[in-house]
Amino acid sequence: MKASSNGEEDDDDDEDDDDFDDVPEKEGYEPHIPEHLRAEYGLDPSPSTSAAPVTRKPPAKRPAAPPPCSSSSSSTSRRLKRIIEDEQDPTCAAATLRLIRQNLPLPAESSSSSSSDPTSSQPGSDQKPADAPVVPFGLDLYYWGQEQPNAGKIIKAASQHQFWVPIEVEEEVENEQLLAESKSRYISFPGRFTPVSHYCRAPLGNGKLCQRQDRLKCPFHGQIVPRDQEGRPCRQEDRLREEREERKKREEQPGEERHRHTLYSLKNLPLSMVDTWTEEQTENCIHTH
Repeated sequence: MKASSNGEEDDDDDEDDDDFDDVPEKEGYEPHIPEHLRAEYGLDPSPSTSAAPVTRKPPAKRPAAPPPCSSSSSSTSRRLKRIIEDEQDPTCAAATLRLIRQNLPLPAESSSSSSSDPTSSQPGSDQKPADAPVVPFGLDLYYWGQEQPNAGKIIKAASQHQFWVPIEVEEEVENEQLLAESKSRYISFPGRFTPVSHYCRAPLGNGKLCQRQDRLKCPFHGQIVPRDQEGRPCRQEDRLREEREERKKREEQPGEERHRHTLYSLKNLPLSMVDTWTEEQTENCIHTH
């Protein structure tokens, strides 16, 4: 019985082996990593296969664990241990970064010397950057010196009717103004704003002086000129000019000027009050006198 049972087991093993198919060996498969690629994978160089006696390296001794003085020191040691293990593992990013750092070239000494002495490269640049004016620029300066195929071109609509429109046909028209703006630019520096500190000081009808602070010209009294405390022009040419303007105004309105001086002489009324009267009030006052 025992022998028969062993024979049955052998038959079962043969049937199991028949279920597997023979697979050819993969082309280009290298069971052993070459010596020049072992460093790239983060592996140590393989021992020599020559007849020389193989000297085995003693196993690296792990540093003794520090005494558990505190929780911070133990967490730091665990973190350092994890970093070392990651650098030794070729599948981790830490090992890849270590290889990249090893292959990076060292910086040139000329760049360090130039950066250490910035004053030697620019001896004449004494002006501070804050003093230089900052002006916003547009796309014309951004693309300065480059040919823009769509510069100055706009889409022209064939009809502007509200209801009846033709078939939509986009027509590009070159605009001379836009084309010129894309190739030229005017940048003006107006400077700093200076507030106006002078007054008009022209005499008003109520005996006061005009207190408007315009820079060059008053909208009521014309060009602003220097005047004294009473409102009279300080320069001779300004006084002559105002006299000519006043004489011309009298010649244009002789009737009103006559009534004005009549009220001033007969009624002893101030000219400021007479100027506010209407023509009817002036006639009534003259007739009652």
